This record gives sequence, structure tokens and C-alpha cells, in this order.
Amino acid sequence: MNPRFQPLCSAFLLSIASLLVSAHAEDAQAINRSAHVLAGIAPADAGELVKSQVWKAHSAAMQKEWSRYEASTLKPMDGWAAAEVAPHSKDLRVVRYLFSGPDVLHVLRMFPDADTYILGGLEPIGAAPDLDRLSGRSASLAFAEVRKSLEEIIRFSFFKTKDMKVDLANATFSGTLPIMCLFLAHSGHTLADIEFLALKKDGTLKSLGDRHVGADAVKIVTSPRSGRAKTIFYFRTNVADGYIEKSGFLTFLQSQPSGCAFLKAASYLLHNSYFSKVRGHLLDSSRVLVQDDSGIPLRHFAGKRWEVRLHGRYTGPIDLFRGDFQ
Repeated sequence: MNPRFQPLCSAFLLSIASLLVSAHAEDAQAINRSAHVLAGIAPADAGELVKSQVWKAHSAAMQKEWSRYEASTLKPMDGWAAAEVAPHSKDLRVVRYLFSGPDVLHVLRMFPDADTYILGGLEPIGAAPDLDRLSGRSASLAFAEVRKSLEEIIRFSFFKTKDMKVDLANATFSGTLPIMCLFLAHSGHTLADIEFLALKKDGTLKSLGDRHVGADAVKIVTSPRSGRAKTIFYFRTNVADGYIEKSGFLTFLQSQPSGCAFLKAASYLLHNSYFSKVRGHLLDSSRVLVQDDSGIPLRHFAGKRWEVRLHGRYTGPIDLFRGDFQ
């Protein structure tokens, strides 16, 4: 290379890199702004939208529901997790939360000391929320859709898969990612990076950058108000036997360190023989597992490895799952 050209070339590459970093920062800032507005929280740079009566009504409704839910569920969960879970999980950095849908909210509260959270479900990922899509009646519709999609999790602490499939597919901000961004904003996390991924059959991940079409997974990196950064994966995947190995998802899970697992409102799927592979993986890879009775049946925890601690009062499953009584 011509020695006189080399400094110019280096300067040009540095200039390109600076532009990329600047564009990336602007993208993250825009996503954070959108997530806060959807959560009913006014960011400093929200613009005219938060001055509208439509958003003010949305914000008031969201704040009312969140305040009630914090008092009734999230604060008690924090206390219970600190007393019952943290002493056993504080040194474990990876949490597997399958059958989660977009519910990053509860896993962060149950395992606040973890670094990496692996979520999974059948629901599509969608794109990051973008406020530029909102104006006039579209804003009113979008805010109403957000509130409707959160009704069940705020009333029952879980999403119903059948309802979620309809709500997330047809919404202005479709898929799980906008709801996850909203939950993270509400939980005090700043979104530092969002990267869409393709899952290869050998269990490795290929970056798709900011292209969400055709993605099998999304990786979110956050910066909380205090503590360490969090890395959150959501995989759109089927974990039934016959699918979990072919997709490469089981191989990916096996490549991750052992840690904690969380199972909640899992529709008793792990009671069935055709979910044996993911059930076996969770039992093998977990040093702490927190679940309700819809998770792994107690008979699978036999032996000296597990110390089972039961909490609450067991009344049995609802009629739909009465065959899974323990």
C-alpha cells in the first residue's frame, strides 16, 4: 500500500466506525423512548406525543394498574425471592425460562442477580417498537392494544397462550419484543442493544443485525440503574421431542452453563412423555429450579440430588388439566 495513502485509509475507516456507533446509539435511544412511552412513562425526549390526551389517558391507566400490581404481586415476589431463592442462586448467572412468552418481567424479579436469561415460546418475535408509526387514531389504537395485551398478566401473573397468539399477531406493535421492551422499561432497565439472530442446526447463532424478518431469536442487552448489565435471549421455538434437537435449540441450551430454571403457567406440558428431552435438560442443567405445579412433576425429583421445598397450599389443577393432579 502507498504509505501516503495508508493514514488516509485508516482515517476513513475510523470515520465509518464512528458513524456506525453514532447510528447504533441513536437506534437504542429511539427504542428506549418508544418502550417508555408504551409503558406509560414520559421520557425527556418523547416529543409531542406525550402531550396528547390519548397518551395521558394511556399513562394514567397504566400507572394505576402497575401500582396495584406492584403492591399485590411484584413486591411480595421480591421479598419471597430474596428469602427463599437468593440464598441458593446468588452465584448462578444463567436462568432458563422456557414456556415464557414475553414474560421477562417476573424472571427478572425472581432472579435479579443473574446475568443471562434464556426465554422461549411459540410466539413470534416481531420488531422493536417505533413511535414513528403512531399518529392520530393509530396512537389511540396502539395504546389500547398494549393495555389489552397486558390485562391477563396483570390479573393472573401469566399470559394465556391462545389469547396472546391473537393479541400479539394482530397488534400495531406485533410480536413479543415490544412487550419485553415495555417490561424492561418499567423495570428500570435501559436498552443498550437489540440483535436479531438465526439459530443454526448445530446450536450456534448467526447475527442478522437489526433485520427481524426470518429471525429465530432476539438478544437484548440492558443496562440497569444499578448492578451488572443483563443479556436476555428470546427464542421462538418448539421444545417438544422431535423439534428441539432438529432446530439446534437443545444443543444451544447444552452449550450454556448450568444455573437456575423457572417454570410458570407451563400448561402441564412437561408432564407429557413427548417433552422428555427438554425436561431432562432442565433437570440436568439446573442447580435451582423454581416452578408451580404446571412444571416438572414431583416424581422426577426423586433421589439425593434434589431437596424439594413446597410452598403454599396445593388445591390441584383446574378442570382442563385435572389428569395432572399430583
